[in-house]
Amino acid sequence: MTTAAFSLEQQLLTLALAAYAGAASPSQSAAPITAALASLGPLEGHWQLAWGPAFHRPRFALLDDSVMFVARYERSHRYAVVIRGTNPVSAPDWILGDLWAAHDRPWATGAAGERVSLSSSLGLCVLQHLRAEPADDARGFTSAILKALAGDALAPLSGAARATITGLRDAAQ
Repeated sequence: MTTAAFSLEQQLLTLALAAYAGAASPSQSAAPITAALASLGPLEGHWQLAWGPAFHRPRFALLDDSVMFVARYERSHRYAVVIRGTNPVSAPDWILGDLWAAHDRPWATGAAGERVSLSSSLGLCVLQHLRAEPADDARGFTSAILKALAGDALAPLSGAARATITGLRDAAQ
């Protein structure tokens, strides 16, 4: 079967599966994910890494507990942000990521009174701080986005946020 024979939903579900490639290995490498993108049937090598993967491993753990990457469908502007949930073989991820779901806290970015589980809050914080080098083809995409942020597009931002984005945009040019 070709990738076209699979629905977009099937391809996205397979991308989610690819995020688990290498989960049982202490090596934080793009190789297992790249291999999964090339070999899993619904993807058939038509999806490539555009950014990442970025990993998070607590200091006391042997395995990563979070991974995120961006995949790009060949010859298109279709991107998928792929975030792996619980690492099924990481005990710290089970303890900190899953067993804290029964406890909640105020949601910092939600409306007044909205709450989020401690595990979701921790997971979101980890994802917001993941960093990775973009793949070569994503550098142009990132530059295009930053260059589009010109003039009035930055007006609603605070001075510090505007200065940061302006600096990033100018560095990309």
